[in-house]
Amino acid sequence: MTDDLAVRTRSIGFWMAVLAALYLLFSASRAAIAPVAFAHGLGLPLTDPADDGFVFVYATRSAAIGLVALALAWRRELSALAVLVIVSAGIPVIDAVLIASHHGGAGSAVQQAASSVYLVVTWYLLRLHIRRAAS
Repeated sequence: MTDDLAVRTRSIGFWMAVLAALYLLFSASRAAIAPVAFAHGLGLPLTDPADDGFVFVYATRSAAIGLVALALAWRRELSALAVLVIVSAGIPVIDAVLIASHHGGAGSAVQQAASSVYLVVTWYLLRLHIRRAAS
């Protein structure tokens, strides 16, 4: 496989992964800055505004995944980035189930499901690019 920077960044999947990572960092910052509003927007409003600990868990998890994804993109570790993307695709599915099971907004659950589909498509495009670059 070539180490040419232009070849490694010429993938739609690569840029989709970068956008997903940036969105995670944006989402994490929104959750950390305004946890009550974030929980409400997610479809899981807090019954007590003081119970915002899990929102900070979400923010930390999202920030960590986003930073790892950006580090892998920066280093052009496309195979590792693809693994992170496909493993992460399960997280929004679990979030959608949690939202639905707590009678959260249907829109939030659909958004989470769409995020999972986005990640699977991103993974597929990354893998396709990796295979083509290797040949």
